[in-house]
Amino acid sequence: MTTPRAYVFDAYGTLFDVHSVIEAGRSVTPDPQALSTLWRQKQLDAVKIFKPSPRVYELGPRAFGVPAGEILFVSSNGWDVAGAKSFGYRTCWCNRQRAPAEALGVTADYEVQRLDEISEKLGLHDSRTR
Repeated sequence: MTTPRAYVFDAYGTLFDVHSVIEAGRSVTPDPQALSTLWRQKQLDAVKIFKPSPRVYELGPRAFGVPAGEILFVSSNGWDVAGAKSFGYRTCWCNRQRAPAEALGVTADYEVQRLDEISEKLGLHDSRTR
């Protein structure tokens, strides 16, 4: 599998979460344009609808100018990963609690417990160099 050309982190909530996402994003790509830290606001402003509507998932390819299959969509919500995967994104489920996967008919391409594990899952960093 090729390295994604863009990344969408579905993050909201505490400031810590947002900063964690930004730092995790920097660990997988130096390109600040590849980060979508205001995803929820963009979905409100751009389409006036919420996920799992496909209209929301269309925002990523439109914003980055790349096909959905070249974007890695990261979320801690199984339903959101299922919606993104069904739309055509490559997906990563951040399973912080090591919960069993929900029976939603699709499986994430990657599963991590922490955001800082994404680059290793993608083969971008050798775990022995840490």
